[in-house]
Amino acid sequence: MLLIILTLFPIIGGLILPLLNKIQNRNARLGAVVIVQAIEAILGFMVILGDKISTGSFTLVDQISVGFTADTLAKFFVALVIVGWTLVTLYACVYMKHEENEMRFFLFMFLSEGAMLGAALSENLVSMYVFYEMVTLFSMPLVLHSLSKESVAAAKKYLYYSVAGAFLALFSIFVLATNSNTLSFVAGGVDITASPLVLAGVFTMFLGFGAKAGLFPMHGWLPTAHPVAPAPASALLSGLIAKAGVLAIIGTVFYLV
Repeated sequence: MLLIILTLFPIIGGLILPLLNKIQNRNARLGAVVIVQAIEAILGFMVILGDKISTGSFTLVDQISVGFTADTLAKFFVALVIVGWTLVTLYACVYMKHEENEMRFFLFMFLSEGAMLGAALSENLVSMYVFYEMVTLFSMPLVLHSLSKESVAAAKKYLYYSVAGAFLALFSIFVLATNSNTLSFVAGGVDITASPLVLAGVFTMFLGFGAKAGLFPMHGWLPTAHPVAPAPASALLSGLIAKAGVLAIIGTVFYLV
């Protein structure tokens, strides 16, 4: 239950923040932002310092299930997300003073945090893929925050690269699902029938997730998106959000195949 709360709390908190625009006192609004992140940090460190826990898998249809688990790799990425988002939140409270739509920025910032934590804690490839897509959709508004012509163009480029990569990864999921009894992450991998098609699937998945990670030559969105995004968003994009692709590659290579 703690893993579900850790993932959903920043999403719920972020959705509430725009309602605070009616409050005229900026310090009061920012106080709510800091409280949301502080509670999330406490929940995160409860998971990091606790024993390995799991929600188990909830089957949707045959071979497709969702679930969360906090193993060593998951805790490592949770620590990165919690520490990184906490520091950026404090910085953004100062930086966003002269920006418009401040609460909208924090809304998508917290939505992105929840999606990143969901990807880090995912028990299987399907769960990770769902949250991987959510990371893209929730972080794109951070790039186009100013709504300038340049920022909108950069956000579109970021979206195109990420979605194209996700389509490659989705093809690979179908390939792996038809050649394995499970898509759950297990240290050392699971029993998957080796074939040229499976190897091709793993390669395309590496390319697809590599687009989010900014791996050459799929890094074209990086130099376009970073200059136009607010500095806090740029810090999250380079320091943490791009690591969603790295997390997915590690999960696929070392915990699946």
